Order: sequence, then C-alpha cells, then structure tokens
Amino acid sequence: MTRRALVLAGGALALLVLAGCGAAVETPAEDGAAADPDEAPTCETLITPSLVEDLEGLGWSAKEEPFMVGAAEVDGGIQCKWGDAEGAGETLQIYGWAPVDADAAAEYQDQLETEGWIREEEDGSVFLTEDPNTAFQVDDEGYGYTYGFAEGWMAVSDTKSGLAVIRWPR
Repeated sequence: MTRRALVLAGGALALLVLAGCGAAVETPAEDGAAADPDEAPTCETLITPSLVEDLEGLGWSAKEEPFMVGAAEVDGGIQCKWGDAEGAGETLQIYGWAPVDADAAAEYQDQLETEGWIREEEDGSVFLTEDPNTAFQVDDEGYGYTYGFAEGWMAVSDTKSGLAVIRWPR
C-alpha cells in the first residue's frame, strides 16, 4: 500500500472510530468490559479490542510512553501513540490513562487552564481541551487534544471523542 493510501486509510479509520464514540468519559467502551484493575495497562489493553485489531490491520503499532501533562510525568500512567512506525508519521492516534488523586487532579487542571486550555464540566467529569484554533486535528465536535478527569483517574486522547475508546478501569 502506498504511503498516501495508508495515510488516507488511517484517517478514514480514525473518522469511523471517532464518529461512533460519545464524549462522556464515564461511558464504558462498547466492545468490551473494562480491563482487569489488578493488571497494569498496556497499549493493547488500554483501548477497545476492535480498535486494536483495526489499527494493527493498517500495519500500525503502538509506542508506549509515560503519561504526561505538559512536562510533568504522572506516576502509574501510560500514554500510547499508535501509528505507522515505518511511515512518515503523518497520522497517529494517542490514548492515555493514569490514576490520580483529587489534589493532583486539581493541580493538573489548574496548570492546563493557566496554559489556555478550555475547561468544560459534563456529567461529573472535567474536560480540558486545547484551543481548537491551534489544534493539529479536531473531532466532529471541534475538540482536539483533550484530558478527561473523573474520580481517581484521568485520561487523554488526541480528540475528545477518542476518550470513549479507553477501556481502563474507571
């Protein structure tokens, strides 16, 4: 498959996956129960099994990294960048999850707001999204890179709708 075709296929997959995802962080992923809370998350268990299968079907793989908020690493977290490791990296998807206590969550939220991120509260969750005018990509609702916070944990994705495929225990 040519690089251009792969990029287009990846973009189409992302749109299909994200089009069916709701934005509420506490809504469990549709194609699988939450992962086992006694096991550490991996890039292959963090998101829904069908999405892993679709991404791998494109020839994509995941690069595991620490969960970051700006320059701060969040202990116990994981962030996964899915993309074509041998391609140009023009298209990729990011998913992450980390446990966080209320005090640390408040600090991260304050940090992001100070940096100009847009805060929204919805159904008991807090979302902080980058300014859509400067976002690299946005979902159908206009949200780019977004952090979601709920009691005891936080998640991140390259779009707000991408948070819905994160299946780690919440």
